[in-house]
Amino acid sequence: MLFNSPGYDSAGNLYVDGVPNDENTFLFSELPKGSGSLTNITLDQYIGYAGPVQWDGKYVAVADNNVICRFGIAGSSATLKGTVNPGSAQSLYSTWIEGKKVIGSDEEEPDTTFYWNYPAGGQPIKTLQLKGIGAPVGATISKAPQ
Repeated sequence: MLFNSPGYDSAGNLYVDGVPNDENTFLFSELPKGSGSLTNITLDQYIGYAGPVQWDGKYVAVADNNVICRFGIAGSSATLKGTVNPGSAQSLYSTWIEGKKVIGSDEEEPDTTFYWNYPAGGQPIKTLQLKGIGAPVGATISKAPQ
């Protein structure tokens, strides 16, 4: 399976999405903290593109093209709790949820990073031009000195 941008929740469980190598079917799984094997999770919402997975402090957020789906997880089932629509995005390439903002790039505008309100979405509240660099992929977190 080809995984895409896994994310941890606050309890240390790892969530991953991706597609099997031999087909184009979306899969979503959890590696519970302390476990050595993945558990497949059934979503009640169709996901067409395996995008970044993140914990937003309450729900597991999965980016899918131009929307971020927020899921509540119970056992091997995930229930859609809401969606975030970054109004200007056509194809979210990379996203990062930081408090009440989501930062991301759009495959259609590879030299720009956008900031949207989270979970409200809507039009960007800020943009960062990265001429000639292309869209950032992934995230780095550094703890500030105390």
